[in-house]
Amino acid sequence: MHNQFVVVRMGGEERESTIAGRLRRSRPVVGDRVEVRELPDRSVRVEAVLPRHGILLRGAFRNEEKIVASNVDVLVIVAAVADPPLRTGLIDRYLVAAWRGGIEPMLALTKVDLPHDEGEVARAREIYEGLGHRVIGLSLRTGEGLDELRGALADHVAVLAGHSGVGKTSLTNALTGRTDATGALNPVSDRGRHTTTGARYMDLPGGGALIDTAGIRSFGIAGVAADDLEKAFPEIAAAAEDCEWEGCRHGEGDEGCAVTSAAGIAPERLASYRKLVAELEELEAERES
Repeated sequence: MHNQFVVVRMGGEERESTIAGRLRRSRPVVGDRVEVRELPDRSVRVEAVLPRHGILLRGAFRNEEKIVASNVDVLVIVAAVADPPLRTGLIDRYLVAAWRGGIEPMLALTKVDLPHDEGEVARAREIYEGLGHRVIGLSLRTGEGLDELRGALADHVAVLAGHSGVGKTSLTNALTGRTDATGALNPVSDRGRHTTTGARYMDLPGGGALIDTAGIRSFGIAGVAADDLEKAFPEIAAAAEDCEWEGCRHGEGDEGCAVTSAAGIAPERLASYRKLVAELEELEAERES
């Protein structure tokens, strides 16, 4: 999307479209399904955005947030096992984004052909597979795991997210069969039309699509209430039912906190939760001041 223009896919063809004035404050985003009208001069205009599901949100600044993409089925969290090092705290942040948007998350661990701490990777698998998330090890050099990932994404709309350097661009190219996968072309879609903004909506050879969102490297969580965060950590939410105090923040040393003493919560996950709670409480304090 560029100013008042978006790129719309209509019957497999991409066309530049204007946006009806009433939509310009809530512009279409990549992945939207829209209704368009062909004007007398044969140009097209987006008249309405159809109901969304699978909304990927990112906190932009303080308590502001931005819709990154819509109608997303799968968020592929891309993390390298080495170079850069594996960061479970960042993975947990992406999982919060998936929970918020009603999107199925999965974890793609890249660069498994490089020397790495096998115990650390096995621990990450144990944690996230134990939470019910699919974890796929990948090597773009040898092709390991690519067929499994292609099968998992078939007939779905997926977005890749991960820190810089983990191989998102190469993975996008490998999945789509293109070498121009990154760029600033944006598609919109309806039951025939797709829009993107600063991104590209690309068909996958096995069915489905991949939304390439250059720049999605981190997610702020502005917009989530600290009281609601535990819902994004199901193992913490389950243990919290036995806390003695309503509204317990599950902080270190909290008296009567069932989460602190729960056996089924990985220390790494509890540390991530506490860090995010502190971040949200700071944002809430800034908003109220």
